[in-house]
Amino acid sequence: MTVTGVVDLAGNAITTAGGANIAQFMVLDSAVTGGFLGGSGATQDFATGTDFASFWMTPEICEPATRRTSASSAVRCEFPAPAALPIGATFALNFPSGFDVTNAQAQPNAFDNNDLNGPATGAPTMASVVADAAARTVVVTTGTAAIASGDRIRFALNQVTNPSTAQTDKRI
Repeated sequence: MTVTGVVDLAGNAITTAGGANIAQFMVLDSAVTGGFLGGSGATQDFATGTDFASFWMTPEICEPATRRTSASSAVRCEFPAPAALPIGATFALNFPSGFDVTNAQAQPNAFDNNDLNGPATGAPTMASVVADAAARTVVVTTGTAAIASGDRIRFALNQVTNPSTAQTDKRI
């Protein structure tokens, strides 16, 4: 595919002289690849048989907001409550090697942290965040209200430092 006549926001023509701004790629068919179209690593991100429509509507994620190496980042998490959870329930996050959680804390002014289950009944909060740098774990303890089974839980941490070298296929 060749694209011509492209300009940046200032109206400057984008040059291809000397091979600059040229990329080669292959367009893949997800029906053939099973949904894995490459990108971050050598293996597909989801198990075979994953219902992507359900995952889109009810994700289970915990990821840094910033992808730069050695950057201090917020980490946003979202997942369904696996069961009814009382006040004082805990979520243990295990970070892959390279992450530094020494200063991890609840992200200040994150609205999710004031009502972990959003529009569901009650307004559970983050009662505490305890980081163990040696084990690379962060334990979030809930407070204020119980959480019903299946409620969407969302919260944000802050001051988690990304690995100093680029990595792929790492999961929190």
